[in-house]
Amino acid sequence: MSIRQTAVVGLGVIGASWVAQFLGAGLQVRCFDPSVVARAALLPFLEQALGDASAWQPRLQIAGDLRDAVRGVELVQENGPEAPHLKRALIEAIDLAADPSALIASSTSGHRPSDLQAMAGAFPQRVLVAHPLNPPHLIPLLEVVPGRLTSATDLGRAVAFYEALGKKVIVPKHERVGHAANRLQAALLREAFALAIDGTLDVPDIDAILTHGLALRWACAGPFALTELGGGAAGSKAMLERLGPALNGWWGDLSRLELDVPARNALLEAMARHPSKPCTVDEMQQLVQKTLQVRAFSAGAAT
Repeated sequence: MSIRQTAVVGLGVIGASWVAQFLGAGLQVRCFDPSVVARAALLPFLEQALGDASAWQPRLQIAGDLRDAVRGVELVQENGPEAPHLKRALIEAIDLAADPSALIASSTSGHRPSDLQAMAGAFPQRVLVAHPLNPPHLIPLLEVVPGRLTSATDLGRAVAFYEALGKKVIVPKHERVGHAANRLQAALLREAFALAIDGTLDVPDIDAILTHGLALRWACAGPFALTELGGGAAGSKAMLERLGPALNGWWGDLSRLELDVPARNALLEAMARHPSKPCTVDEMQQLVQKTLQVRAFSAGAAT
């Protein structure tokens, strides 16, 4: 791994998780957050995530200001607020303080990389998006999204760095609002929220459809692999011919939900009536075993 000196700016849930990821990989990490609360919460979180502090604390520095955090590092992982005026101020400040050769990678889910590059006045070409799924130290997927000014060299540096951390790196060919993972997630959330609001299912049952059904299956094979498997010997062509009319009907009937104030209140009421909780440790162990069985079955069906 060529990049060894890193900075993490913004120590909320995602930023703290990136600190754990970088320290766990043996990197030097300097970090900063203007919030005293966020800085105070970092060490207890790291102790829970990484264990024995003697293995990582010597490589961690909590900086007193932003310039001290980013000076001399090779990559800055930015995790600031998504409000445009706050994001602009933060990107501008990092761009001015960081070494010209340092990559600036934003965890943003709401800003396209070319928009972020327009916020950097000094060296905009080194700004790109590295969008994780939360928490990044546990979830492998990462979308590295180049902007219009991103060079092939800087994109390659970023991809190589995150792959060396064990990330499954996806590089979209086009900039899209929300990137790719959030767009897929948003489509499912819209229908899940709508089913809860109209009372079709209670909230825990909707969660169970994912944890004990769709997510279990998708953990082994994505939608395209499943389409190929579902068609049997004839593959995707047969599956699409068979499923196409039904999908057209379902798509035509999907929710047009808008999360305005009445819809948000209705959703919160549905969640309060039937609260849902994460799976227990025992349930998780059972689901892991089921996932392995499904994976083996899918692998066998594909041969």
